[in-house]
This record gives sequence, C-alpha cells and structure tokens, in this order.
Amino acid sequence: MIQRYDIEKAMSSVSLIISGLHICFLASCILFLPLYITFTLC
Repeated sequence: MIQRYDIEKAMSSVSLIISGLHICFLASCILFLPLYITFTLC
C-alpha cells in the first residue's frame, strides 16, 4: 500500500516536471520564432 502510494506520487511529480518543461519549451519557441523569422527574411 505504501509502495503503491510512493509510485503514484513519483509519477505525479514526473508529469509535473514534464509539463513544466513543455511550457518552457513552448515559451522559448514563441519568443525565438519571430526573431528567427526576421533574421532569415532579412
């Protein structure tokens, strides 16, 4: 019972970390995409 709870807690923390990284990746894409487009067009 305790082991199962630990596994669920670890899975939830891993999913939180993955979602945080996904948000950071999306934010960096949104920030750097216009710069990249302007540099390639100019």
